[in-house]
Amino acid sequence: IDYRLEYTMQSGKLKTTNLNTTDTDGVLNGADQYDLEVGYTLDGDVKPRFGFELFSAGKNYQQLYPTGHKWLGHLDLFGRRNVGGMAVHVAVPFQDYTFKFDYHTFNRVDKDYSVYGVTGTTWSLPAGTDVAIGNEMDLQIGYKVSAAMSMNLGYASFSPGAALTALSLNKSPSLMYLEM
Repeated sequence: IDYRLEYTMQSGKLKTTNLNTTDTDGVLNGADQYDLEVGYTLDGDVKPRFGFELFSAGKNYQQLYPTGHKWLGHLDLFGRRNVGGMAVHVAVPFQDYTFKFDYHTFNRVDKDYSVYGVTGTTWSLPAGTDVAIGNEMDLQIGYKVSAAMSMNLGYASFSPGAALTALSLNKSPSLMYLEM
């Protein structure tokens, strides 16, 4: 059994300016995020690993170095702010190859706030709509060319949830890539 736990808590004041007054006092910002993954590798010749992950980032969380790629799917649709969900991971090594499958579900933590992209821009989801953002599936085949080089061929696809389809944002982006 292996595990990974990440927890971040933020506090302080966000600088705001109200255009109708001269008030520039900061707004109290309290936010946190966590990411917990538990995995199990079977014993034997092939040694497949199965993992389960839970994640959540509050509505006020400000991601310092924005990248969700490793934790929130290969399409990089969402950043760590007002997003939560779960993921299932499967990795099967075989000789010089590794086959990976990841499946993520995404939900808004607070339905009265939007969800945000990796760069911090909002998706402009109105308050009170459904919390289900959607699901992402990632497939990857890795090949170890040498001790210093590997190649990966991958495919990622997103299926929108009720919060997006209610706004006619029901596009299903996908991505195929080759990296060396």
